[in-house]
Amino acid sequence: MRLSSRAGQQQPVLQLERNRRKMARLGLNLNRKKLWTEEELDVVRSFSNEPLILNQRLPHRTPKAIAHKRLIMGLTKTLHLWTPAEVSRLRKLYGTAPAEELYAAFPDRPREIVRQSAQYRGFRRPRKPYKIVGIDIVDTIRRRCFEYRLTMSDLDAMAGSKFFFRCHGWKRALNYRYLASAIEALDGKIVVRWDEESGEPGE
Repeated sequence: MRLSSRAGQQQPVLQLERNRRKMARLGLNLNRKKLWTEEELDVVRSFSNEPLILNQRLPHRTPKAIAHKRLIMGLTKTLHLWTPAEVSRLRKLYGTAPAEELYAAFPDRPREIVRQSAQYRGFRRPRKPYKIVGIDIVDTIRRRCFEYRLTMSDLDAMAGSKFFFRCHGWKRALNYRYLASAIEALDGKIVVRWDEESGEPGE
């Protein structure tokens, strides 16, 4: 009788362990739902106070599933939704205020939350022109890219220059083939201008 009782107690434990191994192998729970990954859980922790952002960052999870996960992770006690006054302040400051002033206006919110909330609502900060590097031809190309709203990666792809522009290849040496390709890709032309000097070549 004792052996039978002990075997009966072990049966649920063995079944539970088999279920765990099966779920780990398939990546699904017993209800055939996809298991939560560590990356997803990190998103839930980072944006636990922002349900709208969570829904956006986890589009394959239903709002109900996300809310349930927040509940079992103990992340619902500090829920703080953005008030209309805060959204209005965010809209006003995000496009014009320096970064320090912007984040100081929301001392109880992490910077990443402020950025994500603004981006979710379609607020944008003004773009900064590319830094001047002191090489006329490179600066001219970078200004043109800024006007066209292109990144240096975009330019490398257009000009076939691999990593020359995005990795600041001009600091090592000017590659005039890449520079010419970039100028052509940006609808420009290369013009040769000779210095006007007296005398004949070679004199």
